[in-house]
Amino acid sequence: MFEAHELTEENSVDESELAPLGTHEEFRELLVDLVRASAPEVFALCEEIGDRADGVVRYWGLSHEDGAEVFAPHGGVSGKFRSPESALRLLSRGRTMHLVRTGADSSA
Repeated sequence: MFEAHELTEENSVDESELAPLGTHEEFRELLVDLVRASAPEVFALCEEIGDRADGVVRYWGLSHEDGAEVFAPHGGVSGKFRSPESALRLLSRGRTMHLVRTGADSSA
């Protein structure tokens, strides 16, 4: 099994030293496993309008082991944060906002 890592000049590998890993189908399954193991969590920061009268997605985000990245689908702030929770704190600025996770345990 191989690992997800950022490919840079420092950690590049001489391809001539590598042997194929299984058949094309087996290699494809290894890639699927790699993607599943390293996929970021998708989340949204939603603004509450009024007292639960309406709501809107203000930001979409991706959370990974190095932090979280968010972008505003309708223009505005984009950035990197330590966590989805820190993005929520910094981007809410007095507005009622909610962190909504879209993963398997999205009840949080």
